[in-house]
Amino acid sequence: MTTPADPDASAGRSGATPKGRAARTAPRATTPRLATHRDTGVVAMPHPRGAVRYERNCSSPRSGRAARSGGASTFVADHTPTGTECAEPPPEYGRARPQRAVSVHEPGDLIVAIPAMLGFVPQRSLVVLVLRRAQQNEAARVDAVVRFDLDGEGGQRIRAGTLASHVIRICAQADAAEVLMVVVDDRADGSDLAGRATRDGAAGTRGADRRFAALVAAVARRVGAHDVELGGAWAVGAIAPQQRWWSLSDANQGGTLPDPATSVVTLSHVLDGRLIRASRADLAAMVACDDELAATMPPRLDRAFAASKQRYTEAARQGNPDNHSRQALEHLLWQIANVESGVELMPVEIAEIAVALRDRSIRDAAFGLAIGDHAVAAEQLWVVLTRALPGADRAEAATLLAYSAYVRGDGSLAGIALEAALTAMATHSIAVLLDTSLRLGMRPDQIRRLALSGRRIADALGVDLGPVAG
Repeated sequence: MTTPADPDASAGRSGATPKGRAARTAPRATTPRLATHRDTGVVAMPHPRGAVRYERNCSSPRSGRAARSGGASTFVADHTPTGTECAEPPPEYGRARPQRAVSVHEPGDLIVAIPAMLGFVPQRSLVVLVLRRAQQNEAARVDAVVRFDLDGEGGQRIRAGTLASHVIRICAQADAAEVLMVVVDDRADGSDLAGRATRDGAAGTRGADRRFAALVAAVARRVGAHDVELGGAWAVGAIAPQQRWWSLSDANQGGTLPDPATSVVTLSHVLDGRLIRASRADLAAMVACDDELAATMPPRLDRAFAASKQRYTEAARQGNPDNHSRQALEHLLWQIANVESGVELMPVEIAEIAVALRDRSIRDAAFGLAIGDHAVAAEQLWVVLTRALPGADRAEAATLLAYSAYVRGDGSLAGIALEAALTAMATHSIAVLLDTSLRLGMRPDQIRRLALSGRRIADALGVDLGPVAG
């Protein structure tokens, strides 16, 4: 794959691997199924071991209503001020549908479960939990978790109407009957517990407390007009042990948070191998460009392109140009297996993969990995490429990462990756389409056709991407 003159050439590596090698050698992916939506806006993540259900304790002011629960995965969405994200139920992906739900009974327990459901600890955010409408003789479940930044650029505050329109769209898709809201903001202290927001408006709170109570009340009125009820609204300065939480709709309700690390939802995520990051910024750092490395890549990319062009010319001369694409795709699978086994790719290998992805048949086939047994390993490779590559090549890798995250329901990562892709190349057609899909709240299963098309392309090249997960 490299010429002797290339100082980065790795010794003893063949240019292609046997058909299906990655499928035989790479272990089965273990990342949980997820649903998704945009992060420049949204994050959608179902609970990996079952639904998250909120069953009101008997002491709750609303205990007269039957507990609502369910047995399917929860979806999470994350919205920044410039984006619009939605949450939806995940497609059948990876393993069989979980049989048990994880239940929480108190508002404090629900609040400390939010970081696990989002994948990071929210700050200065409004988190909306959407409860799916119960079927006859069935309980409802938390179907979606959507995060909104409370402040935009320059300190601009989120408007209730804008927020409500996003929530209403999500509720319509989820057939929701009820929403729960949690404000997380260090500027709030709940100092005036005698007056809180109600469904009819905000009572005598002041400062940040009054602002958040009014915001919740305004959103509740708007979603109520669409037959979606506000089931509860709470606020907390930070999601941390012993932090005080209070109700925005019931002056008599409040308490202190347990340790989020001991939450049953958190434990389920940790046991499933999912990371919970300290902030959204930590998640964004995953795809931040390594400027020093990226600056060294153009000459490596030029050499890799020249070598690829030479191989294509030779294949065309032999009357079999598809052989070039087939070998490049097989090599991609081999490198995915390397990444999965812990091998750190050399810059020259990153350049070779980037050039291979410039071949549209290879790029399109790579989308098929998102629904296969090796989706997790492929996603790790896309992260490596996104961090290392400049320009259009970075956009290509970030788009593959975004699609993989979208399909499995990680809306936060999908949105952040799309932001990286569109910053690198604003006209990238697939990134634009995925970004639009996230903003419109399309379900992951609605974009699954792109992966299925990619697998057909791989089949036509004679390359086995391995079985479809689930």
